[in-house]
Amino acid sequence: MNGHVRAISADREILAIETELHGYTVVRLQTAADVQVGDELAWHSELATGEQVYDNLSTRSPLTVSVVGHLLHRASAQQLLRP
Repeated sequence: MNGHVRAISADREILAIETELHGYTVVRLQTAADVQVGDELAWHSELATGEQVYDNLSTRSPLTVSVVGHLLHRASAQQLLRP
């Protein structure tokens, strides 16, 4: 699955990723990472939850994340970015 980072929380811990086919995936970064809006991310399992490793194709670096949710509408993803 691939997607692009469309929003980042104010504390830079939560990412909203717009996927190619299925709305948004929201993840929480488990380690500090240089991620920017627009970065392309890839991951192996469309619906895997818990701790996962996503690949930042824009920077060619791995990201350890905890999946918050998949298949989300934009409004739901934006709500999860709020403190």
